[in-house]
Parts: sequence; C-alpha cells; structure tokens
Amino acid sequence: MAGCPAAEQGDRVPHFGAGGWLPYLEDVYERQWEQSIGPYWSDLAAFAASQNPDLLVCLELHPGTSAFNVETFERVAGLGTSLAANLDPSHFFWMGMDGHKVAERLGRLVGHSHGKDTVFHADSLALNGLLDRRWPRPAEQMPWNFAVPGRGHDQIWWTGLMRSLATSRVQVISIEHEDPFVHPEAGIPEAARLLKNAIEAAQEVTA
Repeated sequence: MAGCPAAEQGDRVPHFGAGGWLPYLEDVYERQWEQSIGPYWSDLAAFAASQNPDLLVCLELHPGTSAFNVETFERVAGLGTSLAANLDPSHFFWMGMDGHKVAERLGRLVGHSHGKDTVFHADSLALNGLLDRRWPRPAEQMPWNFAVPGRGHDQIWWTGLMRSLATSRVQVISIEHEDPFVHPEAGIPEAARLLKNAIEAAQEVTA
C-alpha cells in the first residue's frame, strides 16, 4: 500500500489526508505530498526501474493510505513507470466508486487484482453510514462487510469487471478471503467458481 504519513513533519501518528471538511483538515494531503509521498515514491520508482525495467510495484488502492482512488493513485503513478495499481473492487463498493470505470480509466496501470466483494446491511447503514469506527468487529453490527465474490454483486457484475480489465496487465485474479460469516474452506472454492465463470463469460463476449 502507498503508506500513510504524518500530517506534519515530526508528528508520530499517521494521518489519513482524505478531505478538508473542517479547517484543521485542510491542506493536510498537500503537505504530506510535498514532504513524504512525492519524495518517497519517486525514489522507490527510480530504484525499481534501475533493478528491473519490467518490475511493477502494485499499490492497493485502499482507504487509510495516500493512494485510495483514481485521483490520488494517478498522481503517485506519475512519479515513475514502475508504479502500478492493485485493484480491489471491494474497497470501491463502500466508497461509492465504480470498479468497471476505475479499471477502464487506469488500463495498463493496473498490474494486479483481487477478487473480493462487499455486502451492505441496510438497517445499520441507515443509522451509522459507511464510516463506522468499530470495523471490523462486531461484524454483525457493521454497516458493511467484505464478502465472498457473488454475495454482494452477481456474476454479471464480475463478468463486466473482467471485460474492463482487458487492457490491463492483470494475469491472475487473487482471491482475498475476508468474509467474517463464511469459513475459508467454503468461501474460497465458491469465489473460485464464480470468478472462473466470470472470466470465461467475459472471454466469450470479447471473442
């Protein structure tokens, strides 16, 4: 992941610079960019390229880090050709992003992808919204939880994602099992079946 620097140099606590809704949050991200994010990833991208020009450092777009959506990732990716994205649609669901459009926009900047879904719980969501401090426990009280692919979004959605990844450099879909309500021994084969069917369906459409 892209990391989460402090709000100011010398601070000892990471600060997720995701917005300026209140005066004390304004300009935090820009300070982080100038002091930490830009210099760090510029150096790392140059090092990776010097070691192997084919090497991709794939950053997972994840809330709580300095690259969590298209705008923040593209800024980091502009620092060097060795930097690419690890696309995990489960994060996009609860941020209100469209995983298909993200994949299409980033194209060859996507170097890896996870297969993981998100399920929403209407009653808790209505009361607490998406930003619940208690996540991930207790899972039964959360507004949302990560889920086995297909349990939140059907095979048609996943087939669309596979089509959207056609211009990417993704070679495998990595199943990341984090469903608190499904045992891995059941969830992983279930995910594999759905993703296999989605990949085959996408290939039939594009053939």
